Amino acid sequence: AAVSCGQTFEYVDGNRTDRVSGSYVEVCVVNRGFEKLRVNLPSTTPLLPDDAEFPEGTFIELDGLKVRPYAKRSGRLAYTASADAARVKGARPDVPSK
Repeated sequence: AAVSCGQTFEYVDGNRTDRVSGSYVEVCVVNRGFEKLRVNLPSTTPLLPDDAEFPEGTFIELDGLKVRPYAKRSGRLAYTASADAARVKGARPDVPSK
């Protein structure tokens, strides 16, 4: 289910610039204990406008999803993810609309 979305920015020497490099969608992975996963996308246009929120239970369809594990400096396992495209697919049928 979708949690949030926005634009990603280019960094130069560790400092964020004003140049938009893509977008992201953050999803809640239900079968991973409701862990959140941020998926980077090549499109510079977010799935929703800045002031909008995903309705509860909104499904996201991801094309070409790639999830890569890595070890943080602490030694803890983490994941980075990217996809070729993303689309809003509507809400789960068991979530009533408000």
